[in-house]
Amino acid sequence: MRRAEPGHEEDRERFRDAAEQEWLRSRSRFVANKWRTPTLYLRRAGAGLAAADTVDWLVRHPGEREDLKGFGYRIHSDVFGGEMATEAQERKRKDPAFAEYGSHTAGHFWCELLSELALTLHRIGNVSDQVPGEVKAVLLESENAPEWGPVRTALADTALDGLWKIAQETLASNPRTLARGLRLLALLICPDPGAHERVTEASMGPLAREVFSEETEGRLEFTQLLGG
Repeated sequence: MRRAEPGHEEDRERFRDAAEQEWLRSRSRFVANKWRTPTLYLRRAGAGLAAADTVDWLVRHPGEREDLKGFGYRIHSDVFGGEMATEAQERKRKDPAFAEYGSHTAGHFWCELLSELALTLHRIGNVSDQVPGEVKAVLLESENAPEWGPVRTALADTALDGLWKIAQETLASNPRTLARGLRLLALLICPDPGAHERVTEASMGPLAREVFSEETEGRLEFTQLLGG
């Protein structure tokens, strides 16, 4: 997000150049080896281009950039530092693992929740209090739920209500704009979007038509990262 702000043009250019160079190296290696199925390193290179395009898009849309900054700030202050901290404080008496609750939200925790919110919002088609409940059913109760363990699962249950509330307050009441904000942030904060199927499904395809350049879109099609 910082790269999209005024005064960070050089950092943004370095970020773009690095993504381009990694793409050229990865594609050259892929072609030279005559592989048919995109490899993980090629998908990661494609995701890097998508992230660079996302930063450029936010430069051109400063209003949405500021909304996303506000959203991210409140996730940290109100959800992570507020509701989740309270939950962890209460539960650590019975389960000491909650004392280090921050370590349980490392990795793909936040981008997983944001991506699932975007997918569910798209499926329901309107901004409704039904959304976080549907997400909980998918992530916490379904037979395909991730194996997060009791601490991470409990924290996700607490986080989702706060995320949804803040998203409506800071992003938009329009389903399309709200879903786009969730996707943008999920893509930007994901530590490895090329390898994270949920982020790929929630963000790459839906953002392609309005955020990514035609060149990047073609490259993402080559890596098979674009979904519906």
